[in-house]
Amino acid sequence: MFQARAGCAWQQPPPDLPPWSAVYYYFAKWRDDGTDQLIHDLQIWQVWEKTG
Repeated sequence: MFQARAGCAWQQPPPDLPPWSAVYYYFAKWRDDGTDQLIHDLQIWQVWEKTG
């Protein structure tokens, strides 16, 4: 999410994140199997429930 939001290069993550290769590995895996979309949809539902 950080990369998509901030627009930074994969090789330049903030220092509090794991190495970029590990972050990208999980991003690509979750993108390919649809997990990223599921996380997105669940976050949207949580916001809708909180705001009524």
